[in-house]
Amino acid sequence: MITTPIPAADVVTVNCIDVQLDNGENLKDLGVGDYLDLTEPAAGMQAGLWQVAAYHGEFQDQATMRSVPASAVIEEPGR
Repeated sequence: MITTPIPAADVVTVNCIDVQLDNGENLKDLGVGDYLDLTEPAAGMQAGLWQVAAYHGEFQDQATMRSVPASAVIEEPGR
């Protein structure tokens, strides 16, 4: 859960197929609200923690991603 507002400059829209997850799938494998921890830049996102904000496009093939400072994340029980 994010506890602080995220500046608009830290929001990007990416094509899901441009981001490959560790399991070999692309970004569409994550749900809205899930986090992605990048160790290197990908698809216009810098290394760091990102959250899937929304999917859109005719085939839901684009994602709006928010940069999230690690200090803003509070672990929820059961996650």
